[in-house]
Amino acid sequence: MSNGMRHADVAMHLNTLSSPARSGYAPNLCPGAVRSKVSKLYDEVILDHIRNARNYAVPDMPHRTGEAINPLCGDSFQVFVVLEGENIEQVGFQCECCGIAMASASIMTDWLRGRTRGEARSIKDAFLDALAAKTTQALPGAPEDHTAILQVVQSAPAREGCAALAWAAVEQAIAEP
Repeated sequence: MSNGMRHADVAMHLNTLSSPARSGYAPNLCPGAVRSKVSKLYDEVILDHIRNARNYAVPDMPHRTGEAINPLCGDSFQVFVVLEGENIEQVGFQCECCGIAMASASIMTDWLRGRTRGEARSIKDAFLDALAAKTTQALPGAPEDHTAILQVVQSAPAREGCAALAWAAVEQAIAEP
């Protein structure tokens, strides 16, 4: 980090560290007042999930795994699930990815723990539909943090694939055998 880098520069730089393909990439999420609203969400919510990623671990003896790779940027995910019958008892992930992808995975794993595989598939479908529709409305029963991901994607549509990547991996992990 150069001596002239400010905290805001460091925050944007965190998003570039995981992928060499993103070296030097700092997206302009949106202009004007909306930019400041999204920047605040990014700083408060997204960076919290990057710095303190929930469930960024491989559970002991996972029953199922899923993998997803974004060939455009090189991001990759592995999701690990421990099942008790149809219930997701534990879910964790490992990744080499951007900040939006990591934050989405962190939120996803908290959201899915304790749900049945069927509920998890419905949640996944609803979240991916919301991403595609560029909506920022909260989904029923969702953690509050998920709207930050939706708002960032609405402001920067190119980040939709980043936000969806972990969900593609979990889809494999919870699929019927």
